[in-house]
Amino acid sequence: MRPTLESLLAGEMRPDRILIPLPPSSIREQCAYTVPDFLKDSDFCGEVIKVIPADRDWGPGTKSLGALSALPAEGYLVVADDDVRYHKHFLKGLIDAQQADHSASFSYYTYRVRGLTVGQGCDGFSFWLPNLQGLQAFAERHVVDSNLLFHDDLWVSFFLTSRDVQIRRAAAPEGGGLIYAIEHHVNPLNRLSGDLSRRAINLSSMRRLLREVPMPWQTRQRIRLISALDRLWTNPVRKLRRHLNKV
Repeated sequence: MRPTLESLLAGEMRPDRILIPLPPSSIREQCAYTVPDFLKDSDFCGEVIKVIPADRDWGPGTKSLGALSALPAEGYLVVADDDVRYHKHFLKGLIDAQQADHSASFSYYTYRVRGLTVGQGCDGFSFWLPNLQGLQAFAERHVVDSNLLFHDDLWVSFFLTSRDVQIRRAAAPEGGGLIYAIEHHVNPLNRLSGDLSRRAINLSSMRRLLREVPMPWQTRQRIRLISALDRLWTNPVRKLRRHLNKV
């Protein structure tokens, strides 16, 4: 985590606070966490970096849910992964976009799952805090005790969309390229398979969420329409790829 923190502190915009929510134990690993010495070092952490207790392990969503109780009613939250170094423009680009539009959330990379636009947390995900009211209640009702716990990008994006908060892509820094550089390849969530693979979670969870989550009927129909249009577009492309692979 230290390289991630160093990159955030060295960016064009310095964070007001970096909160590290820490639950009592890890659900996936079935053990308690050990806080490294550098997170206890006031010379490194200063007044910016702070480890705060989280009431429970919410999976990767702990970085947002665990921070909410320590944040004001209005303001901005940006979530980031802990195994990459971020570009110096990372925070400034997201905050500039978020300050200009409180009706949306922003990520440097978005993609679609069954008609839903999803913000990718590794590329940063920004929020206007009033838009996150009800996030914990949503997680308690639709996420806890399900495989969706391991895919916070999907369920947080669905929560926002169900409340007509759009997910938009932030402009890449000058020169393009990724907003981050991978520091180490040890993220166990990327190695989950079977029912816990991202593809399996995407398919089963979208069906369930569209049935369960209250939202304006226009929003539900828009998601389904976009999903249908996406399938019409991708099916011919897939057939062409299969044909070319056989040639």
